[in-house]
Amino acid sequence: MSETPSNGTTTGDSDLRERVVEAARRLGWGRGSISRFASALTGKSWEECGEEELREMLDEYEVLIAVVEAKRARSGGRSSCS
Repeated sequence: MSETPSNGTTTGDSDLRERVVEAARRLGWGRGSISRFASALTGKSWEECGEEELREMLDEYEVLIAVVEAKRARSGGRSSCS
């Protein structure tokens, strides 16, 4: 069972939240983008997201990362940005 810190989140949520942040950073996203994505995807603020929403976000980030990596592989690692 996960312990609940004083801020109301569980230890499991904290670990999951860290995984979401790490996935977003792999895409080059900062805290503001993560917060906006949370709101757009789940209808909740980043702070309100619980385990269900965090898992949904992590799943979507993993899809985005896979798409980016596939495109990078097809282009031979070249960036299309100038």
